[in-house]
Amino acid sequence: EVLEQRGLRIGYLRLSYFNQKAADELAEVIRRVSEDGVDGYVLDLRNNPGGLLDVGIDVASLFMERGVVVEVRGRSGRAEGVYSTTREQLVKGPLAVLVNEGSASASEIVTGALRDSGRALVFGKRTFGKGLVQSLFAMPDGSGVFITVARYYTPRGDMIDKKGISPDVEVDGEYSREREKDVQLKRVLELFAERIEGERRSLVRR
Repeated sequence: EVLEQRGLRIGYLRLSYFNQKAADELAEVIRRVSEDGVDGYVLDLRNNPGGLLDVGIDVASLFMERGVVVEVRGRSGRAEGVYSTTREQLVKGPLAVLVNEGSASASEIVTGALRDSGRALVFGKRTFGKGLVQSLFAMPDGSGVFITVARYYTPRGDMIDKKGISPDVEVDGEYSREREKDVQLKRVLELFAERIEGERRSLVRR
């Protein structure tokens, strides 16, 4: 969907969950929207609880150059795995990510990667803070217990669990399915359009 703001065309991308089809469907929407010509994109991850890690990595890859998306560190703090981009970058222009307290897990991994790589400005509210890797261990009585074996860290080394991702620009408001009532999105579009205009003016002055 393309939204008009201050004479600019902003591609609005809403992702509700990181299911198996999310990255492919998002890539198709980006291709379709880019054909119409846009000045920037807003990726809305509000109230997205997460989902599949590999899909989150695929989604982040659509917006950033080759690089690290997330790091997994064990209980000792040592790195146990580094996950990098997996797909061709489709979006190279201005990008904003919109998050809130309901953005968790894979949403936070994507947000952290796009922020740390310098690809996106993050707007909204601090995210939930869910960044655990847990394994299910069987008990003698047949029950099971989940034990934390590792935690997710953003590319620059920020722990996600219990801390969440802080926005670059805090914007109050609640998500609403009715666009006219979504005051938070309206404000983010205004601020993002101002940033795009400001960057263009600075380029002209150079």
